[in-house]
Amino acid sequence: MFFFVRNINYCFIMLLFVGGEEASAHHCRIIPNTVNFGKIDPLRIDGLTQAFTMTLDCYSITDPTHYCISLQSVPPIGATGNPERTLDFTGVNPQDRFISFQFICGGSLSCAGSIFGGAVNEPEGYGEPIIGTLPGDSRAPTRQIAQPFDAVLGRPGGQDLRTGLYSNRFTASVYWNYSSRYNNGMDDETKKLMCKKGGSGVPGTLVTQSTFLVTANVEKSCSLVVTGINFGKSASLDNVPEAKGAIQVKCSDPTDYQIGLSLGNNSKGENQRSMKCTNTDKCGTSLVDYNLYHRENGVDTLWNNKWNTDGIVTSTSNNQTVETPVYARLVPNQGNVPAGLYSDIVIVEIRY
Repeated sequence: MFFFVRNINYCFIMLLFVGGEEASAHHCRIIPNTVNFGKIDPLRIDGLTQAFTMTLDCYSITDPTHYCISLQSVPPIGATGNPERTLDFTGVNPQDRFISFQFICGGSLSCAGSIFGGAVNEPEGYGEPIIGTLPGDSRAPTRQIAQPFDAVLGRPGGQDLRTGLYSNRFTASVYWNYSSRYNNGMDDETKKLMCKKGGSGVPGTLVTQSTFLVTANVEKSCSLVVTGINFGKSASLDNVPEAKGAIQVKCSDPTDYQIGLSLGNNSKGENQRSMKCTNTDKCGTSLVDYNLYHRENGVDTLWNNKWNTDGIVTSTSNNQTVETPVYARLVPNQGNVPAGLYSDIVIVEIRY
């Protein structure tokens, strides 16, 4: 009897499942807008605000995801260790010519922004990062968040800002962590570690970056401060001494300017100004004539508003206040006028 043995090979396929955190493929992009302050007055720059928005556009967000937005800080040209964000001068000799600014959100809080005058060894010298959570939902995995910001300009004290374009390019970075062990109980301080280098225990992952431009165009500007003229009290017009006022001008850059004075509200003709009685029950519509002068090298010249003539004061300001006196004298031999208060309004105009 013969026995035939058939060899039968069995193939076993072993399916292995390794438990752990569910893999998730997240995709995000950050879309910042250009921040353009436009044309600005260098003498009135502090606190100038420009609103803008960054959009965080994500999809395949099936798990709750913590994120933070960090904005790059760029020190000014020629400066070292300065945590302020700056717009640098793009013209000739840019060293040490910059405009400081910071990013603000939520009212007065500095968010992902700089702190004016902060030191590099201050933990929050560059401002707080923006933190948030994207809720996971397999049915609606697309999320879009618009993060509003305000960019607020500030000017270093006593700095001479040249006219021209100031700009800088910044990088917006988004970090996140969707590890399930952090989904519950992660406080804000822990979330901030995602934006900090070397944050222990919270491996924040850089997922997207985008650059954006911040610009401001500084134009020539002059400011004007005027001190009024008061002749005081007198029983006779013939004994009234000379009175004096002042005009203070401050311009950005080396700026040539002219100052003209109107003839007032009660002019009798060319170069003749008059003060009018203000209490008509005492002095009716009476007038008192006076003249205004500018003085150069001891010579007085009638001051008017005829541009590019001797009747106009010409000077130059280079970010410094220049004071020009205004001398006033009553016209002699006006005779007797009723007692009362007399006044006039003269408009000061500056051209540059």
